[in-house]
Amino acid sequence: MPPKKLQSADYHVAWIAPVSSLELLPSRLMLDEHDASDYDTAYDDNVYTCGAIAGHNVVIATCAPGMTGNVNAGRVTGRRLGFSTMGIRPLDLALEPPIQPVSQASSGTATPSLG
Repeated sequence: MPPKKLQSADYHVAWIAPVSSLELLPSRLMLDEHDASDYDTAYDDNVYTCGAIAGHNVVIATCAPGMTGNVNAGRVTGRRLGFSTMGIRPLDLALEPPIQPVSQASSGTATPSLG
């Protein structure tokens, strides 16, 4: 079956994977379907992968190659907040207890050991 071609309004789930070298491949493997949606991304350098998981249209957004860190991860999400979130109430969210991450990418500064 050929990939679907949807409009941006058809996607209701955004998956943010800011460290593309670590998170993009596992994220793409989670997709049940891959979409062939083309978007004009002249306004940013992010990389978008579109698909579906369990019937939900999902767009995976990653930073441009070589752009990692908290600031660049924030830039991926910042432009996506153009829709109104005022209709979301606290009881609408399903919260899970925190778990240990499968992998942790740390790109902080190295300090010499004082020993």
